[in-house]
Amino acid sequence: MKNRRMTFAAALCLAIASALPQTGWAQGSADKPVKLIVPLPAGGPVDAVGRQIAIHLARELKQNVVVENVAGAFGIVGLTRLARSDPDGTTIALAASGMLVIAPLTEAGVSYDPFKDFTPLSLTSEYANVLVVHPALPVKTVAELVAYAKANPTAITYASSGNGASNHLSGELLKKMAGAPMLHVPYKGTAPAQADVMGGHASMMFDVVSTAAPLIKGGKVRAIATTGEKRNASMPDVPTVAETIPGYKVTGWFALFAPPNLPPAVSQKLQAGIARALQAAEFKAFQQQGGLDPVSSTPAELTERIREDIRIWSPVIEAAGLRKK
Repeated sequence: MKNRRMTFAAALCLAIASALPQTGWAQGSADKPVKLIVPLPAGGPVDAVGRQIAIHLARELKQNVVVENVAGAFGIVGLTRLARSDPDGTTIALAASGMLVIAPLTEAGVSYDPFKDFTPLSLTSEYANVLVVHPALPVKTVAELVAYAKANPTAITYASSGNGASNHLSGELLKKMAGAPMLHVPYKGTAPAQADVMGGHASMMFDVVSTAAPLIKGGKVRAIATTGEKRNASMPDVPTVAETIPGYKVTGWFALFAPPNLPPAVSQKLQAGIARALQAAEFKAFQQQGGLDPVSSTPAELTERIREDIRIWSPVIEAAGLRKK
């Protein structure tokens, strides 16, 4: 009789289990580590933020979160891998705005659609650039820079880390809105661009606040303006470009995404864990120390941010002749 009862109990449990709705967070998935793809090499700001997110998200999900650097083509390789991953909640990625906004418009090798091939989870970080000039350039404000460029049409060159990069498009937007002639000089990365501005071979560049700060403090370059909507907390005495050219705004962001077709229950669990992780005081302090603004969002807000950024940058890319054929 006892064995019969045990058999019946086991059968009942099996029947209940099979009747329960199956979510993408499959049985056993909670025991598997979550892979956080960083689609860039180790050591950069996206990688640093990704590793901090992994620490705090692991605590909230009570799962291991492992960072995997999948570098190649400025994020395209890593995000392509995410788009093809199983939607079971064990693979997510931290992407920079240029990978979702600029690359699909300019790079022929991009096969993913930012709206169809990913499940948006949340913004994590926002950042502004700072416009720096060589100390010998006789300008100290954006107004003086624009006037000087108009009076000397071939004098101003601006360096960038490459065609289509955020610091390139920051300059293109300034040219477009100010009507000031400036010649773009692309480099293979930020470091050589910085070197030529410091050496006086290029007049200016837009640089990330965190990497430009030591050069500014050392007198290697002079800060003219920041590109955010409001003044940067780490450079409160430096005005924004918008204070001179209303409507000018360039801010980049980092955000978390999952593969497409993520089941709602899985998405909700990830979103809840991410929301709690992003509120950690240590994580916010880490970002602020690196010149980043800690932010968060709903998936709908993240989707709208991508849509709005594409609307802003499409005409700039078109005018610069950068749209992919």
